[in-house]
Order: sequence, then structure tokens, then C-alpha cells
Amino acid sequence: MKKILLCLTLVFYCGLFVEAQMQEKWKAEAGSAIKWNKFSPDGSLICGTTGGKTVAMDASTGKIIWEKSFEYGAFSILPNTSYVYWENDNLGIKILDPINGELVCDSKALGVSDINSHYPVRAGNGFLLYTKMGDKEQFWMVNLKDGSLRWKREFDFAKKKSIAGISIEMAEDASKMVLHCDPIGDGKGGVFVAFHDRIMNIDKDGNTVWDIEYPSQFGDQKGFFKSSGVDFHNIIPDQTGKFLYVFSGSYMSCHRKTDGGLAWTKPVKVFAPVENIIFEKDGMTLIPKPKTAMQKAYINSIDYATGTPKFGEKSLRVKGGFVQSSFCSKGMVFITKSFMNNSHYFNIIDMKSGKFELEKPIKIFEGPYKISEVKGGILITSDHGANLYNYQSKQMSIDNQLKIGKGAKLCRFDRNGLSYLYSSTKGNVFTLNHFNLKVKQLNKAKIELKGGDSADGITEFEDGFVIYSAQNIVKLDWDGNIKFQKYYKAPGAGTKAILKASFSMLGGLAQMAASAAVATTYDAAATSAQNGMKAMDQQADEMVALGEMSATDYADWKRDSKEMDQLLDESKDEVNKEMANVAAMGFVNSLEAGVEIGRVSKRFKNSKATKKYVVLMTNNKEQGGVGLAIVSKIDGEIKGFIPMKQSRTGTSYNIDPATNYLYWMPTMDSNVKSKKYPNIDIMQKSGTVLSYDLNAL
Repeated sequence: MKKILLCLTLVFYCGLFVEAQMQEKWKAEAGSAIKWNKFSPDGSLICGTTGGKTVAMDASTGKIIWEKSFEYGAFSILPNTSYVYWENDNLGIKILDPINGELVCDSKALGVSDINSHYPVRAGNGFLLYTKMGDKEQFWMVNLKDGSLRWKREFDFAKKKSIAGISIEMAEDASKMVLHCDPIGDGKGGVFVAFHDRIMNIDKDGNTVWDIEYPSQFGDQKGFFKSSGVDFHNIIPDQTGKFLYVFSGSYMSCHRKTDGGLAWTKPVKVFAPVENIIFEKDGMTLIPKPKTAMQKAYINSIDYATGTPKFGEKSLRVKGGFVQSSFCSKGMVFITKSFMNNSHYFNIIDMKSGKFELEKPIKIFEGPYKISEVKGGILITSDHGANLYNYQSKQMSIDNQLKIGKGAKLCRFDRNGLSYLYSSTKGNVFTLNHFNLKVKQLNKAKIELKGGDSADGITEFEDGFVIYSAQNIVKLDWDGNIKFQKYYKAPGAGTKAILKASFSMLGGLAQMAASAAVATTYDAAATSAQNGMKAMDQQADEMVALGEMSATDYADWKRDSKEMDQLLDESKDEVNKEMANVAAMGFVNSLEAGVEIGRVSKRFKNSKATKKYVVLMTNNKEQGGVGLAIVSKIDGEIKGFIPMKQSRTGTSYNIDPATNYLYWMPTMDSNVKSKKYPNIDIMQKSGTVLSYDLNAL
């Protein structure tokens, strides 16, 4: 009897010890229930509340930095600045400095409406707005320091025509009233803008430095920004700061920044929209991205000084669309994707001759890719597989060992001249030697992840490495021995788990087949998705019967399932209209329709990884049920636990990857009970935020 009591006592204290380690760094209140939360560029935590307020908290202390009597929803970050902004038709644009909460731009207060585009201008801390108010095009430059209007320019390109000796003003074609691409700063507080049928340099005070109406530059060209050959327009500054590379229609030209004059005697023909430009020592490589299977794509290297195509006027023909590239000793690794069957292909371009190394490209797995040159070849890996291209044999050599199945993931890290590769499909860790190109299996026993999981990542430590997923954590030493393996079952997971069904479906859910019949194709995809939802509904029914799913979670699932079903039905007509012109080309791109299911699945399975800890959802009886477990990658044990049930609108916790601080907002949970937080209902109503330092655990 004494032994039993002792055992129970130890279990009880163990449970308290785990939770006791998870002490708050700070605790704060937003004043009312929290609707959303997001990190600002400076690292503060900003929350919107049901009380109609937006509150900013110091991430390190929890102190309220500022509070505003508005709630516009989650903000966006203004690119290349430290500001945040909100934008909609009724609100216009409001830009706020998150450090002090000061409003630095209010478009409505300035009198701006019908905003088409907006861009920050870093030099001079300006903000450019492009509008079409009435029948005129306008640019407004706002000072982000105080929100004042620096200057405003208005353009009306209506043309006068003489008929029978009478001058008549002809209204401009509305289709020409457009900003063709992102403006770029001139480094002095001014901007270069490409709009209508011209390029213009406007200085910091709003004065025109130069203005080019493009057709006058090339008599044999159809006109600036209106060539029918390639629908692509852009302005890109060169690396010296002296020139502008201008893409217009089917041509590329080079202009001096000082006066807009031509630096090249003739333009370069562009056969497809340019996806990327790689600047090299003596020239730039233009990487194309065709928009359709009918459009040809060509690669070329352009001489900086003269604009001469190094690969000749016809360039190097590429089949399919550009995916990724990387330089190597042989030239450039170039990966393309077929429009027709979604296949990916590997080849190498000799940058001196402008020729492919392989007459026929090699088919490989999907990306995005990590491309590394090793002795005698190219190691290429992605979440979907790994392979080694051998320079001598001109073949891939390890695909069969590391091929990844559907829904699985390959994880990689490099250490001391070796690449460590873990395949969930094989359950093995392989090492690839960068010097002799030999591949070996490292682990002694097969590594099987439970709960239908695929690995999410791999982290190296001094004494070994850890493989982790949403429910598993496994540590191996450098000899391949398993040091520990832990399984923390996600809420609702098991042999009848709804998780496994939902995640296995995501990969192929509602994929559009190669067919011109858009309606038929989308109907088939939607039906597939709806059938999948029905199958998962049946599994949810079984889980409730087995006691693996609560009534509340079941009700939420049913509601989300119904919403998904309605979404698929309602979107058919809209999708068909949008894709009709694409279908006429004889193919259809993939359509991702799994967003709603992805959101729903987060209720049951949610995991975010930090350096030393894995943060995952599990059901821990010692802690009172469902919650967020902080699991150490060092020993696989739970070091902290927060009672939590996922909200159907988003996760109730957030992790700042820069500081490893975790923030929990009980408001965004429902029906949560905890011995540690008996007043959790009050915490939810008051908008309580609790911060935890994961570095201290």
C-alpha cells in the first residue's frame, strides 16, 4: 500500500514540477478580449480587441507602449520601412509608427481617393501614392516623418485634333492610364516612374527632371509599354547607380539616370517576361518566365557597355518555365518546370558558349532547392528528395535511395564535409561525403515517426542531432544510435485520426488537370475535395464515438466542413470566368483549394519549432488535458505546459523567432481549464497576454 501511495505521490509532484517550470516572464492586459495579434517590425506585440482598440505591448516587459481607439483588423508592414499600415476602400490608407503609435499618413485627411498603387521611397523617408481621380492621373508624395504632403503632380494626356479647321480635344484612352511597374527611388528623395506611355524622373520637390515618350526613341518599335509581343514592363537600376534598365513590351533598353538618354545604340529583344536578372562581372544574365505553354523562353547574357547579347540575337531556347538557378564551376545550374505535366528538369548552361551541357535535361523532384557544388558534382536537395549530379558520368546517382513519397519530407543539414539527409519515407539517415561522393546509411535501427507524421525539421547539436515532427522527437548520436525517441500524441490523433486524412489530402486536393474544359475540370476537383470532406466527416463521427474528440471540437469541425463545402460550390463560377482565357491556350495551372482545410486542421495539430525546443499540441493527462507542450530537443522531455485549445480563427499563441519568447492569449481559446489558472475565464475577457522565455527553460 505504501508503495502505491509513494508512486501516486511521485506522479502528482512530477506533474506539478513540469507546469511549475513554465513561469511567466510577464503578464499584461489589453483591456478586453483579443481578436488578433501580430509582431511589428520593431518586435513589439500589437493586438486588436473586441473593445474596438489596438494596443501595443513591449515584447520584453509587457508594458503598454500605446493604445488607439480603433480596430481595423491585422495590419500590414510597409515594405522596406519600420512602419505598419491599414488599407481598405472606406479607410483609405493609414500608416502608423509602431514605436510610438503616431499616425504618419492618413490618405483621407490629405484628400486622396481612388488609390491604385502606393510605394515607400526610402531616400528622404517618402511615400508615393498613384491615383486616378476623375480623368486625370496623379502622384502624391507624403513625408513619413510628419504626414505632410511634400508635393502633388497631376497629368492629363488628352490630345487635341484638328477637324475642318476646328481644334477638338480628344479624351485619352482609359486603358492607357496605368502605372506599369513599381517606381524606384533616385537616391535623392525623387523617383523614376513608368506610366501611361512614358518614363519620368521627378525630383524630391516634385519637379520634372526629364520626361521620355518612348516611341520617339526607336522608330522600328511598336511603342513604349504597348508592344503585343510580350506583356512585361519593369525598371531596374544597375549596380553602379548610373543607368536604368527598362523593359517595355518585347524590348529592353538602357538609359542614363541623369537625362534619360540612351546608353545603348539599339534595344535587346526579350522573348518572355524576365523573372530574374543575375549581375555578373562583365554582363547580366536575363532569366525568363513564360506566362503560358505557348510562349517561348530564351536565356541570354547581355554586355553592360554595349547591350550586345553574348549568346547571339536568337539567344538560348529554354523549354518550360524558369524555377531556380545557381552558379557552379561548369557554368549555371538551371532548373525548369514543364507547363503541361508539372515536371521539373535539371541542366547546366555553359556561360561562355551559351550552350546546355546536357542535350536532354534530367527529370528531378520538386523544389524549392538547396544547390551545393561538391567535389566532382552538384548536390541538389529539397523537401521532396535529394540527388547528386556527377560531372564525369553526367548522370544522377542517388535518387533511388532518397526518393520521397507523397506527403513526406526530406530534411538536410551539412557538417564537416558531410550532408546528413533524413527521409521519412525510408526512415533512414544517409550521409553524403562531399569529397568522395559516397553515400552511407548512418542509423542502426529504422526511425519510424508515429501518428502518421513526416519530419518537419532536423537540428544538430554537439553530441548528435534531433529529428522532429508535430508529434515526435528523436535524437541520434554521430554514430547513428538512437539516444531517445518520444511520441506526444496530438489531440484527436490515432488510428482513426482526422489529422492523417486531412493532411494526406492536402497534397492533391482540387488540383486542376491539363484540360481546356475549365468547368469540367474544376467540377471534378471540387467533387474530389467534397468527397474527401465527407470521408473526414465520417472519421470525425467515429472519433466522437471512441471518445477521441470532444463535442465542442466536433461541432467546430462540422461547421468548418460545411463552410468548405459551400466555398467550393460558390467559387466555381468565379474560377471558371477567371481561367477561361488561360484554358483557351490548352492548359490550366494548378489551383490550390485546400486553404480552408489547412486552417481547420490547425485546431487539432499545430507545431512550431525553436532552436532548443519543439512547441507542439498534445493531450497530457498530468497537466489536465489538451495544451501546448514545450519539449526539449536535448532530452525529449516536456519542460513546460500551457493549457490550450486552438481557436478556429487562429492559434492562441505566437513565438518571436528572434527572441524565442512565447506569447499566450487565452482569449483565443475556448473551454480551457487549468489548475494553474483557475480564473482563466476572467483572463479571457480582460485580454490577458502571458509571456514565456523559452531560452530560460
